[in-house]
Amino acid sequence: MSRTPRIVSGWNIRLLNRLLAHLDQYDPDTKRLLGIGYAQGQAKFLDMQGKASDLFSRDNCPLYPFAQKWASIDLTPFDNSEITTIEEHIKRKWADISAETAGEQYTPSDVIDLASALIVELRREGKGCAGIADV
Repeated sequence: MSRTPRIVSGWNIRLLNRLLAHLDQYDPDTKRLLGIGYAQGQAKFLDMQGKASDLFSRDNCPLYPFAQKWASIDLTPFDNSEITTIEEHIKRKWADISAETAGEQYTPSDVIDLASALIVELRREGKGCAGIADV
């Protein structure tokens, strides 16, 4: 596929504008969490707007080809439950990969749910479990 940089950057600009317009529709708390609509230097939890702008400013922006590949996948044979399972698998895989590179640990949500249920049950039975470290 040969595309001139001008066409690719035009696609990047349109995709960035669509992404930012989509993110701008979120409620104020979510926008605050994601770092949407904040002035430069203002405190925020994440910097989704800044990261997206940085990626789109690169000559080899990976987001458009990535979005194109995802858009080409036919998910119609799957029901909502299967889509959710696929999504959870992708999140776990990504978390495992990023934890390896960042030296961090990731605990899957089902493990957290299990540990929480055990704590509640142990407390209900009067076994004196104080917290997750005791499980």
